[in-house]
Order: sequence, then C-alpha cells, then structure tokens
Amino acid sequence: MFIHVPFTLNEQIIKDIKRTYSSAKYFNKGAEDTGFKRLYRLLVALSGYKRTGDCKIGYVQGMNFIAASFLWHCNEESAYFLIVRLFDKLRMEDIYFENLQKVEEKAEYFMTQVLEVRSTDIFDNLRQKEVTPVMILAEWVITLGFSVVPIERHMNLINGLIDKGWDYLYSVLLRYFRRLYPFFANKDFADTMQIIKNNSDPKVQEEFGVKCDWEELTRN
Repeated sequence: MFIHVPFTLNEQIIKDIKRTYSSAKYFNKGAEDTGFKRLYRLLVALSGYKRTGDCKIGYVQGMNFIAASFLWHCNEESAYFLIVRLFDKLRMEDIYFENLQKVEEKAEYFMTQVLEVRSTDIFDNLRQKEVTPVMILAEWVITLGFSVVPIERHMNLINGLIDKGWDYLYSVLLRYFRRLYPFFANKDFADTMQIIKNNSDPKVQEEFGVKCDWEELTRN
C-alpha cells in the first residue's frame, strides 16, 4: 500500500526518529541505518491508519517511541498489527486529538480516581504544591509510558497494555508515585518535578538518591 506523506510530515517524522531512544544506536541514521529505515517505514504506515468508520489518526509526536519499542521486539509487520491492535483497544485516536482534551482527562482520572483514593497522602502533597495532573502525566499518556520506562523493560509494558489496557498503565503509575514519594514528599515544587519527570537522569539520581526498579514497577 502506497501512502503519500506530505513534505512537512516527512520532515517531522525524520526529526522525531533522531530523538527516539538516542542512546540506542540501532535507530541512529548512519552507515548502518537499518533500524532508522525500519522505524521510518513503520511510522509512515501508521500515519495512514484509521479505525473502521472513524477518522484517521495520522502521525502524532509520541508514536515514535511506541513504534520503536515494538520494533525492538519484533519485525515491522508484526509491530504494525500489534500497535494497531493496541491503538484500537485504548482508542488512541481520542488521545491524539489536537486539543489534548483526552490527555488531560486521562491524567485527571488517574489523579482523582486512583491516586486520591489509594494514596491520599501523595495526592494531597502534589495538590498542595500545585502540581497539575497534565504536568506530570502528559508524557505517560501520549507515549503510553514508552518514553519514560527504559526500553529494556518494555516487554512488560507491551504485555500489560495489550492485556489490561489503561488499567495496567494506572497500576504502573500508582507504583511509580509510591516509589518516588519518599524522595519528593518534603521537596519544593521544582525538586518534585525533577524527581518525577527526570529521575532517570544520572545527575538527578546522584542529587536525590532516587532510582527506580523498573522490573518491579512494570510487572503485570
């Protein structure tokens, strides 16, 4: 199937691939750029995907991390159909609307229906610091956690999301915030944001002494 990709979209896809798991040389464009080409073809194919009777999603920033993760574990054809299956299950066309309303709704749902109910102390701490749901959860929702969790632990994410959908992601997030809470409980807004959003950065780990056990956090 031939898919026409407008010049501006083509440029955006190429730009995003260069920022996808930059530490994983497999996806870098260079002399051995097999991974780069595979990811490009997969993203172009996904840009033409649409649910039966529904509008086409097109290409959206954030897909690059999801696509690269599936390619890390399987071939292009399998990756495409698994991603389509996942997008259908999670109704990702709603998430990728331009106004990001559904992203905010998913973030707010986790905060008020999961975190507030099951870890009130953490919820109150974040609200007191005026940390809004979308500030700390937008990336999780848009990339389904694939841009946050180390790629070596993505098989857990893939299996959990396909099996249980959003409920699985909410369970991972709950464990994530419980793990980090001792480190940000008494910190100000800026340090709290650093710990929650950048805890994989070696400098942040050294400064705050925080490190996540992603195998435990992403268990299904």
